Amino acid sequence: MIGDDDLRDLFAMFAMNGIVSKGINESVVNKVAENAYVMADAMMEARKVTDEAGIAGIGKRKYVRKNAD
Repeated sequence: MIGDDDLRDLFAMFAMNGIVSKGINESVVNKVAENAYVMADAMMEARKVTDEAGIAGIGKRKYVRKNAD
């Protein structure tokens, strides 16, 4: 199982990839890693939110037969 520190680094890597793909210049290079970890921390916090209903909370749909007309 991957640890929280490793997962945070992985999230930061993907966030940095997204930031860099938009194009950067030398004036923002120092902020790229910092912003990537800000995003990674937000993703780590989002993981803590639990959806109590989950897939079991999805209601059953009623089948309505379509007319052959």
